[in-house]
Amino acid sequence: MLFIRKEQIEVFNRAATVQFMSRAAARIEQRYPEDHAALGSGGTLDLIRYTLQSGTAHGIRSESGLNGLLELYIEFGRDLELAPYRHWALRILAHPRLPGTLKVSQIRGRLFGLTQGRRVVRHTEGGPA
Repeated sequence: MLFIRKEQIEVFNRAATVQFMSRAAARIEQRYPEDHAALGSGGTLDLIRYTLQSGTAHGIRSESGLNGLLELYIEFGRDLELAPYRHWALRILAHPRLPGTLKVSQIRGRLFGLTQGRRVVRHTEGGPA
């Protein structure tokens, strides 16, 4: 009989996390080059770590769900502060019984549908002269 100790499982989990972070960073660099340049490598990895923590807290564990959540954070901010219907989106994320991938799918569908693929940007006073 084969037994796997807790320490061995943690090693596998760490390796999977490192691999996910590497793939996610490459994906951000490819799909969001301006954001990647603005964040830098360190900021990109910080955002990915934040997404992993947030995803775990909200029951989002699949790679596709985490990638979707990461894109939401890139598009609408870490706290979805730029999202239309932000409070609705946060309620969906916090829902205790919805599956994680369904949460992300529903939020993405609604928010990207509302913005029609246009990027939401922060308003700054003064603007261009």
